[in-house]
Order: sequence, then C-alpha cells, then structure tokens
Amino acid sequence: AYVSPFIPSTKFGALRQHDCLAYPAQLLRPEKNKNITKPMISRKLAMHARVATGTQRPLIGEETRPIRKDPNWNRVWTWRDHKIRYSVLGEQNTGPAILFVHGFGASCEHWRYNMPHFAALGHRAYAIDLLGFGFSDKPTTPNGFSTYSAFVWSQQIADFMKDIVQTDAYLVGNSLGGYSVMNTTAFFPQLVRGLVLVNSAGPLLPNHEVNWDVSWDITTADPFRRDPFEAKDVAELFLDLCKRMLSLMGFLAFRRVDRIRSVLNQVYTNDRRSANLDELTEFIYEAAMTENAFEVFYRTAIGGKAMRTGYSVNNLCARIAQQDIPVALLWGINDPWITNERAEQILECLGPDNQNTSFLPINAGHCPMDERYVEFNAKLEEWVEKLENENRAVRQ
Repeated sequence: AYVSPFIPSTKFGALRQHDCLAYPAQLLRPEKNKNITKPMISRKLAMHARVATGTQRPLIGEETRPIRKDPNWNRVWTWRDHKIRYSVLGEQNTGPAILFVHGFGASCEHWRYNMPHFAALGHRAYAIDLLGFGFSDKPTTPNGFSTYSAFVWSQQIADFMKDIVQTDAYLVGNSLGGYSVMNTTAFFPQLVRGLVLVNSAGPLLPNHEVNWDVSWDITTADPFRRDPFEAKDVAELFLDLCKRMLSLMGFLAFRRVDRIRSVLNQVYTNDRRSANLDELTEFIYEAAMTENAFEVFYRTAIGGKAMRTGYSVNNLCARIAQQDIPVALLWGINDPWITNERAEQILECLGPDNQNTSFLPINAGHCPMDERYVEFNAKLEEWVEKLENENRAVRQ
C-alpha cells in the first residue's frame, strides 16, 4: 500500500490529510518501432536536459485508504450533459494549480503518487477522467455524441479549467493526455501557466508532410453535433464496418488478464516492483468490462480518430512556441513505444533555440510518473518552483 504525505502546514497554507491507495492504469497502442531495445539519450537531448537534484519530502503523518472511497478523488462535474469524474487535493491551498491528464485506457488513479505530493507543497492538484475513460461517461452516437478525439478532450480540459479550476494552471499530460493538453495549450493559451509532456503521443510528421495551412478551428468545433471526419461514402462505411468487426474480435481477445499483464510488462520497463501490477491489471480489466468500453476503444485506437484534430504535433508546437509558454518534457527514456527520438523531434519543433523548453529524462518506461514517482515528483517540483521564482522576480 502506498502511503501519502500529510503536512499540516505549507508555505501556501494548511493542507488536509489525503489518502492515496488505488489502482493506476495505462495502455497505449504501440508505434511501429520493433528495433528499439534500450534507447539512449542523444546529444541533442542531453543539451536540453535539466536534471533535478531534489528528493522526496519526509512523511510527517501517514494514513491509507482506497481512493475509490475518498470523495476528494471521486467528484462529478457535468459537461455538456455528460458526467465527468475528477479529483482534487489541496483545494483550499493558494499555490498554483496543476492539472494532471491521463493517457489511453487510464484514469485519475494513475496520478495517485503525484497529486498528494504537490498538494502537500501547497498546490491545488487536480486530475480528470477524459470523456470515454475511467469513470467518466462513455457516450455513443445514439446518445448524441459523434466522435472521440483530442479536439473533444482539449475542449473538455479548457471548460474544466474555466468551470472548476477557475485560474490558469500547469498542464501535465501523459501519452494521449499529452496530445490533448498540447491542443488545449495551443488554442487556449490564456489558461496555461506551463506545459509538461510525459511521453506524449500524437501525429508527428516529417516537415515536408506537414500541412501548415489548417483551417479547422478547435475552439469553435462542436463534436456533439457532427463528426467532421465521419465516413461519407459507401466504400468508407463498408471499410469502417470491416474494421469494427475485426476490432471487436481483437478487443475480446485482449480483454484477458494474461494479455493485459503482458502489455504492462512492456510499459514498466525498469522497476516493475514500484507498482502493483496485479492491482493495475485488475483495474484495466474492470474498465474494459464497462458499458461502451469497446466503442471507446474502437473510436480512439482503431478508428484512428483520437489523433485526428486536423493539427499535427508539428502544428501545435509552432502555435505553442509563438505563445511563449514554458514547456518541459518529463520523459521515460526506456519507453519502447514513444521513444527518445520523438522527444528530440518535439524539441526541434518547439525551436532548437527556444529557451522555454526543458528535457527532464527519467530512467523509466512509458509511465515515469508511476514507475519512478519519487524522481518524477522531484523534477517536476524543481521545474515549477524555478518558473514561479522567475515570475515573482519579474513582478517585483
């Protein structure tokens, strides 16, 4: 059982005791890169690296209790007539807000080792279950919802910040959540204090393939009325039906404990003892058994619409660089799916001479915030504190 820190007072104010025992979850369809065994940090990435030296704060008081029973981890926000589950710790704190966004197949629980740490430091720590994942609603077309994609989730994140957080915040996104918060940052920059990409997914293209003249406007799109990428002719509809049938067979085959455990063994590459993979397997299995789980799986992973916002990572990086927003890549360098080469490309897209970017390597796989949470928390803490000190110096 993981024991959360309890610090009665911080530099930002009082903090109530919080509990932190639950099931994490993370699953991502791998990219086609079978030759990667144990990636090394390239010279370019080493130039960007900002290695933190902080250590985990001492535990002053301790208690454990399942997250599922803690109301602070299981709040409900209604977004466009759909119930969205979210979590908040340190709600009365006065420090900067941090919003954590999970990846494919995951939920708020994946941040169970991180949120209490930052709440203990005086931050308001939030996490949210994206529509279609975790314990948020999983609407289908008959319910009036047309598609699942990052342009949907970026709007969800922006509205959540306006309605619940009510201030700008640091956005921290893992995998698919990283691509979602990139979209939010690119199109709602006034809401973002800083952006943290944790082994972030999304379409990253060679420069000669990038469409720089994109007319699609995420801020005005209404995914609840129509799907802008919906199949329009008979051939596309037939192809979609065939893919759906094959996907259902694959989904049913995957929805087995041994298959889930096998995938997790690929994700947690360095220290599988740092997470209870039995609990993690159980959580993913439980989520896979929920109503409409296959529909979400198909529309995001197989239908290919999760990444179809009209904007590549290249486009988003260009927009973010123009906004002068600090960006950190907290990267698990042993990730066999989203590799160091991708981190290098993202940094290049943000601008090779961009002083607002940092690369923070962690000796972990696809989910460093869970696999090596002590190191992850220390590096994120140091990065945020550095930015806050710089902001205070400018104001003075």
